[in-house]
Amino acid sequence: MAHPPTVTTIANAEIIPLKTITVPPYTTTNAVVYGSEKFVVIDPGSLDHDQQLFLLHHLSSRIERGQQMLAVLLTHHHGDHTKGALMLATHFCVPIRAHKNANTHLNFSITPIEDKEKLELSHQVVLEARYTPGHADDHMVYYDQGGGFLLTAAPCSYRLCTVTLLPIYKAYKCLQNFNLLQSFQHMAMP
Repeated sequence: MAHPPTVTTIANAEIIPLKTITVPPYTTTNAVVYGSEKFVVIDPGSLDHDQQLFLLHHLSSRIERGQQMLAVLLTHHHGDHTKGALMLATHFCVPIRAHKNANTHLNFSITPIEDKEKLELSHQVVLEARYTPGHADDHMVYYDQGGGFLLTAAPCSYRLCTVTLLPIYKAYKCLQNFNLLQSFQHMAMP
């Protein structure tokens, strides 16, 4: 592998920028590994073989140290966030969790996650799933209230809210999401 991804650790999050086919000028999408003893992987979007191998080895080393992978979580159905999900879920025998609307967009099955559903990763780390449509009709964010971290992809991107004309209900949802997000302390963006 020419240049392996750099893993950046911030509190309970490992942020791993993986090569993806995304909106120029960007060339990567962050996969986020969140939690310690028990963890989830959010938005493993790379189709690049070397990038997938790097992520597989990284996660396998965590499992070899006694940690447990609970699920792959998706923020939304766009390919730069989902292309590696099935490979990881199959390899590690874990479910892919996403909003139920993702089923209409993806060519693999997901286990729906509900708005305000809580995923306990440890006694101190609980992720709350929040439904935040706007960027996509299945967009979710994951909030760790105890750690003050919000894991989000694009609750309302500039391309959708200010450049592209939206039906009024979508624009209104974007603005509602911004109000919700203002209360969060830290963000990691896959």
